[in-house]
Amino acid sequence: MHDYVKKCFRRSVGLKKPSQTYWTVVHGLPVPETAKGMRVCTHFRYIQNVGSKVPVVKKNFSKNEVKKQLVKINNVDHDVLVHNKEIDVSVVEWLMTCNNFIRVWLAHCCSPVLGDRLCGGRVKTVLGKRMPINPNNFSSYQPPEVSPKLLEKLQLSPGQVEIIPPHIHLQTLELISGSGEPKEVITANPPDYFGWTCKQLSLISDEEGFPNSSGPVVIDDVHDIEAIEEEFVYE
Repeated sequence: MHDYVKKCFRRSVGLKKPSQTYWTVVHGLPVPETAKGMRVCTHFRYIQNVGSKVPVVKKNFSKNEVKKQLVKINNVDHDVLVHNKEIDVSVVEWLMTCNNFIRVWLAHCCSPVLGDRLCGGRVKTVLGKRMPINPNNFSSYQPPEVSPKLLEKLQLSPGQVEIIPPHIHLQTLELISGSGEPKEVITANPPDYFGWTCKQLSLISDEEGFPNSSGPVVIDDVHDIEAIEEEFVYE
């Protein structure tokens, strides 16, 4: 079964056909709030202050860069499922082929993932407004900002910001057939911490459950399909 799922996953990547639906808990609202078929380019830029390369969004690129695989083109499909205006947090749904891009893009949209210690520091609050910080700025590698209201809801102190896990959940995985059409769909329940956070932040209630959470097949271990995706992406 494991090899079969990996084969279907590789097929979806080769066909450039999004096969995975992710849910993320984010700060604020992404700009734009909704995207459909948007093409966004990312690449690795060397940051002297850090001494390594980091992924960033690249606004302009050439066909030659794409051909030489110096940049990667990502198709963006996302939508805000629910937003809490009082605390200014949201649940955003994504359709894509891998999760590496989510953190980079949301930070670029000034709506970083809750608990994201890789890209969350790229957004700072200036005069009450979230602003993007250039990755060349060393402050973009500091722990992400979390509002006092949000920390209170999560029952945490300011010194405990770094223990918040990144709230990215692989909700469904479509197994693509040889013809490029969905063959089967695997649905995974969110991990306990994800559901607890959503309830604490009034993004869902015990009665409502998760938005659009009526998947056809549910597996008990949420990490199963996420491990398959991670294994392929990083191998």
